[in-house]
Amino acid sequence: MLCLTFASEIVFSNEAIPLNNDPQMHLAARIERITQWALRKYDGKKVWLIYATTGIVPRQFNAQEEPGSQANQPTLQQLIAGGSSKTATPPSRRQSGVEPITPAQHHRISPSGSEIKRPNSPQSSRYNTFAIILDYSFESGRPKLYQVSFQRLTAPFLKEKRPILWLGFAESAQSLSWLKKQFFCTRYELLQRQIVATLGQHDFPAELAAFAQELVAGNYCLAVKEAAIAMLQQQPSEQSLRLLIGLILNSEDLRLTKKAMASLCQGKDPRGQAFVRSLARQAPSPAVRKEAIFWLSQMADARTLPVLQEIMLSNADIEIKEAAVFAISQLPDQKARGLLANIAQFDPSARIRQKARFWMQHTSEHRLPVFLNELIQVDASPLSK
Repeated sequence: MLCLTFASEIVFSNEAIPLNNDPQMHLAARIERITQWALRKYDGKKVWLIYATTGIVPRQFNAQEEPGSQANQPTLQQLIAGGSSKTATPPSRRQSGVEPITPAQHHRISPSGSEIKRPNSPQSSRYNTFAIILDYSFESGRPKLYQVSFQRLTAPFLKEKRPILWLGFAESAQSLSWLKKQFFCTRYELLQRQIVATLGQHDFPAELAAFAQELVAGNYCLAVKEAAIAMLQQQPSEQSLRLLIGLILNSEDLRLTKKAMASLCQGKDPRGQAFVRSLARQAPSPAVRKEAIFWLSQMADARTLPVLQEIMLSNADIEIKEAAVFAISQLPDQKARGLLANIAQFDPSARIRQKARFWMQHTSEHRLPVFLNELIQVDASPLSK
């Protein structure tokens, strides 16, 4: 039997309604039952359905947690527990009529909504408890999911004022399964992208790599494919690495190639970074090679400068060398500044010398010597080209 307890009205006119039935009930069953109940109570309206799960969400992923003008806003955890912007701590169960969030074992929510240790993890990694927020509308006479987002339980809840239907904690595998089903049930591009981004916070690297591969190869729009590639950055694994490298080598869409390279470089796998260095040296496509050179400057690895110096000494075309000059200008170390000054003075190409001087003038780490300024006018003449 479905048992619902109503909370007293709070400052933001949110009504937190928990499901006090079997905590072992599958997430899909909980959502089905609560949406059918809400269809009768909130016909023609919108509500938030919220549940908590564990994943790999970074501690600083939500800018809303920063102190400032939002400090007086109630957190999601306070709203769920019946709190408000006027209460420093969640009220008691007797005051609110809502089951408070209490510390317990791994299948319950941490009282701070922060990190917990995942059971049976070989690396004993620390995982975060966070909330998944489902934007449901009952305006069409049936439950309809419009948006999906996620945030920390301890972050302010800065969304439209409407009832909150609290579903409690859900195992991460159940959350993954339910969200994937919703992806295939909708053709709404924005919702698909939001679901992919939320899936990326779950810790299932192999399964999500296979899912991303299915999306990239399937008949989906570019934005959804890019979201799938970005998701791989959150899921470091052998499958993710192979998929990203395969996309860079084989994709005919340069936009997907660039997205794959960005995910590869922003990840922490040294093999991926070594692959990018190799592309910078000898990728067959000039566009891919220039993209790799750009990402070398963003990685700021000690092995970056020798690769860029090698490119400048090679027989690469002028556009490749221009890309390398820009990459050198972005490196913070003293050797990079010396190399850029040397290029600005001695490179055989006047165009490259001018490009190096340009970046020395427009980069705070570099100061253009007076004697190089005097050479600019010389290089600008037709005879110097």
